[in-house]
Amino acid sequence: MKGKQKIAFLSDIHGNLQALEAVLKVLDRMEIRRIVCLGDIVGYGAEPEACVRLIQKRCLQAVQGNHEAAILSSHIPSHYRTEVRESLSQHRGLLTEHSLRYLASLPLCLKHPFFTAAHGSPRRPRSFEYVTEKESARRYLAEPEVMPVSFCGHTHRAAVWMMEGDWVEPLPPSDFRIRPHARYLVDVGSVGQPRDRDPRACAVIYDPAGRTVEFLRVEYDIAQAARTILDRGGQPSFAERLHEGI
Repeated sequence: MKGKQKIAFLSDIHGNLQALEAVLKVLDRMEIRRIVCLGDIVGYGAEPEACVRLIQKRCLQAVQGNHEAAILSSHIPSHYRTEVRESLSQHRGLLTEHSLRYLASLPLCLKHPFFTAAHGSPRRPRSFEYVTEKESARRYLAEPEVMPVSFCGHTHRAAVWMMEGDWVEPLPPSDFRIRPHARYLVDVGSVGQPRDRDPRACAVIYDPAGRTVEFLRVEYDIAQAARTILDRGGQPSFAERLHEGI
């Protein structure tokens, strides 16, 4: 019963099955059954189909990320770097029709009685806006109908932005209790490709009843994930960065 009211948020899995399975095992031990995925299940890593199937099986809800949107478009947008376009094209070929239909069915934003969530900023979810500084957080948190707690991913860097009155400030990406009159935008980091120099998989656990947010860091077999990328013809840089969390 200890995890019954809690909700886990995962984002930016990026085909990293080893990281995803490690996080899910920890959530199982914590008896957390309500899981929400904030997109970018595919891209970069070696096992997109297995990751999509596992997210579909285990997640209560999910949203589309920019990598899903790119794979589902008729042409992968030219603004992606060449190696990223190649990765997305490879992943498109690896995904079954079943998985492609699932990705196409996902919304861009979730509005729940306890939270709002999107891949990038929930302000304009179709634009996949990055929230990396105070003003981008303010543009979202200042909107009149914003929930007390919202969640996003996209940057691959765990972060917390808090607004009280007209004041917005960044908080450390660590466990906190929700203040009664504050609004928060929580970047849940990345499961499969963290870029905050901590290579462990990252996820967030929200307890709406207890009014707490907890950051979870999980060790996984990075060496195996990197080898699998190389064995399946992926970019060496995608494998190397896993070790450093960059």
